[in-house]
Amino acid sequence: MIAYLDSSALVKRYVGEPGSREAAGLIEQAALAGTAVMTLVEVAALFWSEMLGEPVALATWDRQLWKAARESGLETIPRKQP
Repeated sequence: MIAYLDSSALVKRYVGEPGSREAAGLIEQAALAGTAVMTLVEVAALFWSEMLGEPVALATWDRQLWKAARESGLETIPRKQP
């Protein structure tokens, strides 16, 4: 099986919270585990924001990445879609 990990599953792999055991089991059973670039951005922004105590904005001129960032609740630069 190939396991696709969204943001919540990826966090559960590294943070002990409800569902972490199931996420670890899924990853162990999978022949391959992967995620999307946007998932990595979301998780990194969450950790940076919590560590720094400041909101994190994603600066990108890639339309798809910009749109995905907005849909996930991240602030984007530029403010209007490129």
